[in-house]
Amino acid sequence: MNKIPKYVVIIACILVMVVLLPLGYVRYKTRYEAEQISVSTSPDGDYKLVIYSVGDPDFPFGAAHGRLVLNGKEKTVAYRSFEVANDGARFDESDLKTTWYIDRVEVVVSGSEQRDELVTMRFNGQTSSRRLTTRYRREDTDIEKDSEQDSAITEKARVTAGRMQRAPLIPLLILM
Repeated sequence: MNKIPKYVVIIACILVMVVLLPLGYVRYKTRYEAEQISVSTSPDGDYKLVIYSVGDPDFPFGAAHGRLVLNGKEKTVAYRSFEVANDGARFDESDLKTTWYIDRVEVVVSGSEQRDELVTMRFNGQTSSRRLTTRYRREDTDIEKDSEQDSAITEKARVTAGRMQRAPLIPLLILM
């Protein structure tokens, strides 16, 4: 049997570390690193909501990712991930509005390319979210236009798909 010299194995391991470690570091920084954006405490001081930005926004011009963590006095009560469509920019405190109630906390998440999202986190651990009819906490007058444009785009895609299904396969045969 042919044995591989020890120095070849050492050089291969060093090369793998030189290449894989920086790639792993870049992936961690762009996908998983959580940066604390804001901390809000309930009026009675029993609960704390921590808002994190997670990773970088998707490339190019994609959504930014975040996480809401509701902590009680001794443990984490609830957490929820969310996205902010903000034209490839990170979100900050101005994109979030926190309101405390007796049994829950509500956070309105706003972005330049989305309708507001209301995230509700109850003190018993339940979470929910829904889209609102507002943008940056103001009534959105373009909702009807948006739905008309969505319908038009869907109809155009349906018509285009119908044409593609009827297209002859002759050009494909010529290329073969």
